[in-house]
Order: sequence, then structure tokens, then C-alpha cells
Amino acid sequence: MKEIKNIFQDSTEKAPQVDFNYLTGELILAGKSIPENATELYEPIYSWINDYIKNARPTTNLRLNLEYFNTASSIWLAKNCE
Repeated sequence: MKEIKNIFQDSTEKAPQVDFNYLTGELILAGKSIPENATELYEPIYSWINDYIKNARPTTNLRLNLEYFNTASSIWLAKNCE
């Protein structure tokens, strides 16, 4: 099995804070999501989630603390995991 590493990225004016912690099962997106390239931002997150669900923690907490997100972000946020 592939080792799952945590993802942490500080927020910027256009991208949210990303704090996905495999050990605790805490998945947090916070701030604004208006990236110029939503695929560049969300593809690694989407891939991480697909790996995570194969060996998820007993409890997972998803916190979407987004004060604003654009249409491109909403498409990625609504995307189904495989």
C-alpha cells in the first residue's frame, strides 16, 4: 500500500488553506477559492482523496470553511471520487 502523506498549503488571496491530515482524518479547506487554474490546485487534492478513501480513518471530518468559491472550484468540489 502506498504511504499517504498529509497535505498542507497556506491560503493565498486566490487559493484556500488546505490541511488534510491522514492520521487524524481532519480534512480542511478554508478561505477563498478563486484560482486562475482550478485543475492545478484541485487535481492533487482529488488524487489524495482517492488514495485516502481506500484506507480511510474510522472517523473523517471534512470542513469546508470557504467564504467564497468560483464556478471552476465548485466543479472540482462536486466531483465524484472514483
